[in-house]
Amino acid sequence: MLLPTEKDRNALLEYLKRNGVDAAFQYVPLHESKYFRSVYGVQVPHLERTEQLSRCLLRLPIYYGLDYADVSVITRLISRFYGKA
Repeated sequence: MLLPTEKDRNALLEYLKRNGVDAAFQYVPLHESKYFRSVYGVQVPHLERTEQLSRCLLRLPIYYGLDYADVSVITRLISRFYGKA
């Protein structure tokens, strides 16, 4: 999920965690990853927009056992967070 700002991402992440949803922020742009640097051995120029967007991403739970009821809880919580429920 892409949020407007890093502050918004952190606020929603904390809210979801307080309500038992295991959301996470773990995205590293490819050009900043250790793998990319070790394989390609190049330094990529600063990609400001990519890096800014990467700081605003929130990973919602997604796994095989996630059922409709779980999805409903998550979407309801997000709606409440934004005052839409």
